[in-house]
Amino acid sequence: LVLHTPGHSPGSISLLFRSESVSTIFTGDTCAFSTRDGGRMTGMPIYCKQSLKEQSNTMKKIGKIAGLWDIIAPGHLHKREYISIPGDSKTLGLQWQAKQKDIEVVLQELARYSRY
Repeated sequence: LVLHTPGHSPGSISLLFRSESVSTIFTGDTCAFSTRDGGRMTGMPIYCKQSLKEQSNTMKKIGKIAGLWDIIAPGHLHKREYISIPGDSKTLGLQWQAKQKDIEVVLQELARYSRY
């Protein structure tokens, strides 16, 4: 599935690959997972080439479909997998909560940068 995910750069897309066992969303430069300081998601706002607001809207869209993916595979840094977290990714279980927390971290980071 091809998703229009603008913000980082004009025309950005993400790809959602679904199989019977695991689903992965390939986000390109929309977000990344850094292993520094224990690991965290980042929207890489200093590299945003289009609109921090659009990138925030895109991250919200990715968060809304969190039940459809188990792994975020960005264009840079490391993948972030949620399948090792106990619970169901499609409900309000621990996987869902971890995904929403990571999305919120990115949204807060983008909001901090958009003030400048």
